[in-house]
Amino acid sequence: MRTLALLLAALVAGALTGVATVFLHQQWWWLVLALLTGLLALVALPTRTPRVAWALASGLAVLMGAVPRPEGDYLVPANAAGWTVLIGAVASLLVALVLPDRRRERTTPVTPGGIDDPESVRPPT
Repeated sequence: MRTLALLLAALVAGALTGVATVFLHQQWWWLVLALLTGLLALVALPTRTPRVAWALASGLAVLMGAVPRPEGDYLVPANAAGWTVLIGAVASLLVALVLPDRRRERTTPVTPGGIDDPESVRPPT
């Protein structure tokens, strides 16, 4: 249940971040902030599944901004800022796929001489 809630939160946060990036990327400081937010979100999420969900939702929002609107214009134009947003969306998906999961700390103590004690498992001589 906790994993499902984290996945849903990552999807919503990714979509909101992507929409904010599309609407605010024309000023350089918002573009830098959007790219840093994406990087921090990918580092903050503990496992690969919510990272990929965040990156897909964010990338989908950016991609929808790059599709022509009925008026014939684009929300993500073909200028330096627009290409940076598109490349950032692809890069965030690649980082989400490549970044390893964080190691969890051991919650149960190791019993000395038990089966989970690394000292008790020795190769045969």
